[in-house]
Amino acid sequence: MDRELIIFKSLFKGREDVFAIHWEREGKSGYMPAYDLDWNKFVEHKAKGGTFKDFPEKQYTPLTNDRIINHLNGKEIIGFYPLLQNNTSWLIAADFDQPVSKNKSWIDDCRSFIAQCERYYLPVRTK
Repeated sequence: MDRELIIFKSLFKGREDVFAIHWEREGKSGYMPAYDLDWNKFVEHKAKGGTFKDFPEKQYTPLTNDRIINHLNGKEIIGFYPLLQNNTSWLIAADFDQPVSKNKSWIDDCRSFIAQCERYYLPVRTK
């Protein structure tokens, strides 16, 4: 697993002070930041009309190797935040399902994207 962890971390570099957890509820799903908090205190806060958003006693859960290993082993689904705190990123991921314009195809959009990356000297992997 050490090798897989090293490969994963070399490809998916992002913030280490926070990560996202996948949730599913009532037929809906999404991602949200993972937090460390005392759930009993949150229940008290909520009983007084508070919300999770305004609950002051929560902090981000740092991304650990154990959480990544759980993800790679299929025990949990997590996501990472590629945008770093200084507004830089190690990667750009793009998905071209629908064309931007009715007069162009998704292939044209891909070619435009690649051309812009090359213009700004951003390395592009197409596979």
